[in-house]
Amino acid sequence: IAMATGSRVNMVMMGAIAKAAGFFDWKALEDAVREAFGKKYAALMKGNLEAMKRGHDEVKIEEIKADGKYPATPFRREEPKLGYENAPMGGTIYEVGNMRFKDLSTSRTGVIPLLLLDKCTRCGECDITCPDYCFVWERGKDPKTGKDGMVLLGIDYQYCKGCLRCTHICKFGALVPAKEAEQDMEAITVKHKALK
Repeated sequence: IAMATGSRVNMVMMGAIAKAAGFFDWKALEDAVREAFGKKYAALMKGNLEAMKRGHDEVKIEEIKADGKYPATPFRREEPKLGYENAPMGGTIYEVGNMRFKDLSTSRTGVIPLLLLDKCTRCGECDITCPDYCFVWERGKDPKTGKDGMVLLGIDYQYCKGCLRCTHICKFGALVPAKEAEQDMEAITVKHKALK
């Protein structure tokens, strides 16, 4: 539904949850979407409203009875491992939010930016517009000019959420939207060397 409407899965889920909950005022939900997207992202309004409506109309709600196979576990609040008594010197938290463990691949909607290096001029506009630092660069010789400089090696898709901003900014056709299912993601991913 998200791909068909040009939206994201969250809008489809919002419609489905509204139906399952049974107490949301549909007009209030639509108004909230209009208010959120109205001025800044007016072009996305129609697709988001359609995705939410289809999520509402097409969801299949089933009640699944407990079969005893997985016993209920009581809620237990997670306590932070670090606090003011045992925090490292300087308050540095080594792992929380560490980029190495960040994986945005699950937030994609089935479409990725595909890099066509033969069309790339290495202008860097894709890198500037990317909110997640997905583009992998390395100092070296530009294959087209032979000059020393920063050379784009590829995309680290672990960090790519598929927003496709880079495909809109690239005026040379080096970045194009492509269906993720049709790509060998392991083969086309270029990992950031410092984060391996």
